[in-house]
Amino acid sequence: MFDYAIRWCMISSRTSTCDTEPRDGTAMSNDTVRLRERIVQDANILVGKPVVRGTRIPVELVLGKLAANPDLNELLQDYPRLTVDDVRACLEYASDLVARQERIMETTHGAI
Repeated sequence: MFDYAIRWCMISSRTSTCDTEPRDGTAMSNDTVRLRERIVQDANILVGKPVVRGTRIPVELVLGKLAANPDLNELLQDYPRLTVDDVRACLEYASDLVARQERIMETTHGAI
């Protein structure tokens, strides 16, 4: 997994910025960049929780639903605004958060 420079796309009321360059200098695929742009955070939407762009569906809800019942078709039926790529973006977001936490733990506590 890439060591991403900073964060996922952050949306403010005036501007939108997205830091998607990996620190190691390699280019990310267009698919990865496209997925990253699907998850946004805005202080005015669900108190800044990460959500699927254009919805009020939090990443946390998508992950929780998949954990309880990994039937993607049922999830998409229950939330018709979601797409397969939205779900992939939620999973990628969660994966990056876990990887980032592991790097923080290694940095602060030594190798695990």
